[in-house]
Amino acid sequence: MYCRAALKVSAGIVLSVCVASLYAAEPVKAGDPAASQARFKTISDNLDMGGDLLVVANVEGALQEFIDNLVALAGMSPDAKVQAKIRKVPAFLQKNGLYALKGIGMSLVPRGDGLNTIKTFLNRDSAAVDLPLWRGIFGKEPADMACLKYLPDDTVLVRSGRGELAHFWQIARSAGQEFGEPAGIAAFDAGVAGLSTNFGVDLDKMFASAAGEAFISLQLSKTATISVPAGTNAPLQVAQPTLLIGIAVKDASVPKGIENALQKMKLPLLKTEGAIPVTSISMGIPAPFPFQPAFAMDSSFFLFGSTAQVVTDAMKA
Repeated sequence: MYCRAALKVSAGIVLSVCVASLYAAEPVKAGDPAASQARFKTISDNLDMGGDLLVVANVEGALQEFIDNLVALAGMSPDAKVQAKIRKVPAFLQKNGLYALKGIGMSLVPRGDGLNTIKTFLNRDSAAVDLPLWRGIFGKEPADMACLKYLPDDTVLVRSGRGELAHFWQIARSAGQEFGEPAGIAAFDAGVAGLSTNFGVDLDKMFASAAGEAFISLQLSKTATISVPAGTNAPLQVAQPTLLIGIAVKDASVPKGIENALQKMKLPLLKTEGAIPVTSISMGIPAPFPFQPAFAMDSSFFLFGSTAQVVTDAMKA
């Protein structure tokens, strides 16, 4: 599992990363040399060689040892209830998948255009593929991403992934049950139930509806500009930005929940005519750039943008 990005990074930032890595390192007992070499090869094969930065770290057992030390230290609390909750932390982290992380890697290689190509790679226990943490971050397995077809042609930055939001909700729910006080758990459950009763927002259904694919993107208009104050100097003219979010969904629970909440809040909603209506929220908030949030449901994707136009452009992309 890896991600890559092209960014301009100063030497100071790179040095900070290296220093932080040194200070964060935990002493780990020497392991099997052959296994260590194999892990090094697995990680380094997914990075770029010959650049300004290369980090390959075998962290098998390090996280668990670090957490165990913290638990032992925090367990000195005189409060028996606090001690009992703290002792649950390692098992909770293990069953959700944190200890499956075996190695990490990062490389930074300068490009000819003044930017840098940055890659990061996480090596995990393959048996942990179905644990909540990993399903929440990466999903179950790689696949072609249908969401990328929604990117307008003026997109300049995008972050996409196959993480399954329902698993993060599962972790949050189980954390509350494991570590919360009875009164706190009851209040949380009442709040979730209240959203459904008072606003028509069923969080359980909305998270369960997410189908494991999403993106967030930034667009800069090729024609429209906005003025940005520049102190005593003349305002700067920069490309007009828009934000777009897309989430693959199994049903209409997400747009239905959002629309129900907005109606309960009595916010004015405007719907465009067409095969796929776009709903805009009349916010009336002054902004240096056009801002009238809008959303639509196109096939199996929920689209939410900072303007109705960017949502429309996404569906036409």
